[in-house]
Amino acid sequence: MWQGVLAALLIPTLAAAQASPEVAPQVSQQTVNLILHGPPPTASVPPPLYQTYTRYDAIRRGREEDVGIQLRIGAFVATESDAPEVVPLKLEFEPLEGITVKGIHVPKGDKLKHGNAMFPVTLSPYIHFRIRADRNGPLGLRTLKGKITFQKLHADGSVAGPVEQVDVQIPLTVVDYDAKVRKADFPYAPTQAWEVVVIILAVPVLIAIAIPLILLCGVTGTCPDC
Repeated sequence: MWQGVLAALLIPTLAAAQASPEVAPQVSQQTVNLILHGPPPTASVPPPLYQTYTRYDAIRRGREEDVGIQLRIGAFVATESDAPEVVPLKLEFEPLEGITVKGIHVPKGDKLKHGNAMFPVTLSPYIHFRIRADRNGPLGLRTLKGKITFQKLHADGSVAGPVEQVDVQIPLTVVDYDAKVRKADFPYAPTQAWEVVVIILAVPVLIAIAIPLILLCGVTGTCPDC
């Protein structure tokens, strides 16, 4: 009987001794720093040095389209130069099957004096050119690769840095000649030929409308709201 009583008293004690001790939760130093100071600052990504534009979201086979590159360097560059120590802006492209680049136009800008030389310079220049997709060229997404060479200048025309080069990549989507295309964001688009014709034809009409209004104002002393 006494043996049973002792066993009843000792078994819970032995079980408690054999049970694993409770482990207090641990917090890493990294978690503490995150709570106290917040997430670590992330390295800022520098903005791209150029932005590309196309008139449409795709180019049809056998057609020419406008393309532009805005160089974002925050400094003057020479568009032409007679001074041997000043390297003018230059855009060159690698050959791409089915794509022809033509008519590269660099803005003239304002002239600055450098020593005895005078040459035009521009700030963050916009370069415009045209591309042609061959009639039987490959379809789909293409990448036109090129290189811009320039040298930064001060506002007085003096050299501000070494000759630099920027690699550019222009994504192009070539579609069949009868495919539908949509206008893209092309803020520096030159005036199209048909737009010039419409403006020329509209000038006589505008003059014919304006003359009676001017006479009406002179006779009545009041002008209608336009």
